[in-house]
Amino acid sequence: RRFLARVSLSHRPAESGIVPHEMKTTPLRLISLSLITLLVIVLYGQTIGFLFFLDDAPHFQWLVNQPFARMWINSDGFPLYRPATFFVWQVVHSLAGPSPFFLHLLSVILHLSNAILVSRLATRLSGEERAGLWSGLIYAAFPFSYGAVVLVAAQFHLWQAFGLLL
Repeated sequence: RRFLARVSLSHRPAESGIVPHEMKTTPLRLISLSLITLLVIVLYGQTIGFLFFLDDAPHFQWLVNQPFARMWINSDGFPLYRPATFFVWQVVHSLAGPSPFFLHLLSVILHLSNAILVSRLATRLSGEERAGLWSGLIYAAFPFSYGAVVLVAAQFHLWQAFGLLL
């Protein structure tokens, strides 16, 4: 019965007047979010000022010659089919031009979002805020994440993780 009551509360907190545990903001939760955010900014904040490099150039050389949203149909002339990421890049390019600033910023924001989502998932699975904090910090600082965050061409990895964690 407790489980059923908890499930029903989690779907209609406003109707019952009771806020379930998952929706409460605790001091440790705020500290967790702050520490994870700070760590991501310290580790990856400087990438916002980077230029395009390595695999970025071939991606954008191909992309700028494509009609808007064509990548949803096919990727002729490019060995990879990543329509969602290519579409986001095309939208950013049409709004901000060829500047890498916004694409690097998007990568940092995606990595931060993923670290927070990992933190929330760990908290929900374990029932412990500390488990969420450590999981989020470890995800944010994982040494092999640098490739996905620093290289705009690898941003699709961040999008995949984001979609999976949602």
